[in-house]
Amino acid sequence: MSSPVGCSGGESSEEDCAERRSDLFARPFRDVASPRFGPLAVDSGAVTSVSWQCRQSALSGGGGALLRRDSAIDACFSDTPSRLVGPVVLMAALLLGGCVNLDMGNLRRGEMRESVVQGDAGPKILLLDIDGEITSADASGVLGWVIREGTVGRVQDQLELARKRDDIVAVLLRIDSPGGSPTASDAIYQQILAFKQESKLPVVAQFMSMGTSGAYFIAMAADEVVATRTSVTGSIGVILLGLNLSGLMEKVGVENQTMTSGDFKDAGSMFRPMTDEDRAQIQSVVDDLYVEFVSAVDAGRPKLDEEQVRKLADGRIYSARQALEAGLVDRIDSLEGSIDKLRLQLGAETVRVVAYHRRNESPSNIYSHSTVVEEIELSRDPLARIWPRPGFYYLWWPGAAMR
Repeated sequence: MSSPVGCSGGESSEEDCAERRSDLFARPFRDVASPRFGPLAVDSGAVTSVSWQCRQSALSGGGGALLRRDSAIDACFSDTPSRLVGPVVLMAALLLGGCVNLDMGNLRRGEMRESVVQGDAGPKILLLDIDGEITSADASGVLGWVIREGTVGRVQDQLELARKRDDIVAVLLRIDSPGGSPTASDAIYQQILAFKQESKLPVVAQFMSMGTSGAYFIAMAADEVVATRTSVTGSIGVILLGLNLSGLMEKVGVENQTMTSGDFKDAGSMFRPMTDEDRAQIQSVVDDLYVEFVSAVDAGRPKLDEEQVRKLADGRIYSARQALEAGLVDRIDSLEGSIDKLRLQLGAETVRVVAYHRRNESPSNIYSHSTVVEEIELSRDPLARIWPRPGFYYLWWPGAAMR
């Protein structure tokens, strides 16, 4: 007699078989990675029951059991990458065939967990990521599941857990980001300052490939700022992207029929030229956000006065060597070097480096989940693929105008 699907032999218990079947089903989805946001947030714990007879029937065109779902799922394949279509269609077929009972609660965030990513003994250093675009909102992907948390909420959860623990002796911010929203950048900056004030723990910011604009803003909350030899930093300033398409519209016979309640309501619109009054009003907002940035750098770089900061804060980027010479970073060192310097500062022979993460994440070393941002997609709206959503940004984004 043949063994049940998912079992290697007759000695396996029914519980073992069920667990293996769930893992076999979940694996294709768990291992498929989004090109921008990493693995989809699916694991075997999300699949609570699989009827393999029904699965075979559904795939062969036969009938299936009645549909059972713990919550409604909307599947939209219009913008699904081609390599995801197969797994997503399979899941849709299984759902419609009633073969799978999904506990959608397992796909939600869940509590933070701790993993040791380096060291076997000694006091704990918390490794906290500031990775990719800095946002307040979550990014959703296939089937609407959250595949990347907003930076602000994630950092807040990590710091809250660190507050509850009495075994964390230092925080190391691993930063690999071009920046993002001024509001999100400032929120994280304030979170770190508050944590430092309450805990009295040392906080070190370590730039990986980049720590520009809003990411540099956040680093100003740290006690020490470190760059790797190949880091890019700086881009201190504010950007608001804009186009004027009115000339092109006139050539093709398209008229702007926008109606507003005031003269400045459509200031900066791409459908009409910007007036001098428009430009002055919008520039005043840019200038106010710039003042906040300069103030943060002035507070975080005590060896530089405000005049020096303003000279450096003209939007340019700096190599690690240039940033060190300008006083924008304190030293050049590797991530391992920063950990060892913290160890010496703490007077410990050995230290453990820990990371806080969700249940579907599994960091295994100090470089796990460190992402180099190649492209930023601010919205899943198709228009955003041509032009980003309106807004002011603390962001180094030289390719944005070419989208």
